[in-house]
Amino acid sequence: MSKHEQELISELSEENAMLKSKLEYQGQAMPEPITRMELIEIAEVHAAEVGFDVYGEGGMIEQLESAYITKFPTYITGGPGYFGPVYLILWDGSPDYVSVVREEHIVGQSEKDRVRKLIITHYGDF
Repeated sequence: MSKHEQELISELSEENAMLKSKLEYQGQAMPEPITRMELIEIAEVHAAEVGFDVYGEGGMIEQLESAYITKFPTYITGGPGYFGPVYLILWDGSPDYVSVVREEHIVGQSEKDRVRKLIITHYGDF
C-alpha cells in the first residue's frame, strides 16, 4: 500500500470517527415511529378538542393514519423548560399543516404524582 493510500485511509477513518461522534451526540434527539397506543392517545385528545369521532370511518384515527407522525422521545429545550417526548404531525392536506404534541408539565409536581396530559398546538390554516 502506498503512502498516499495510507493517508487517504487515515483521513477517512478520522472523518468516520467525527461523524460517529456527531451521530452519538445527536442520538438523543433522533426521531422514532410512534406506537399504536400513542396514536390512539393522540387521536382521543385531538378528537375531543375538535369534536370528531375517534373511531370509525373518517374518524381521528383514520385521519392520523394518513398523516406523517414521528416522535422525539427525549426532547430537551436548550434552557430551563421542557423535557420529555414531543410528537410532530405533518397532516396529509398540506405540508403547511403541522401539529406538535407534548406532555403538560406542572412545575413542582413529582414524577410519581404526574398524570400524563397531552397538549396539542397547531400551526397553519386548520
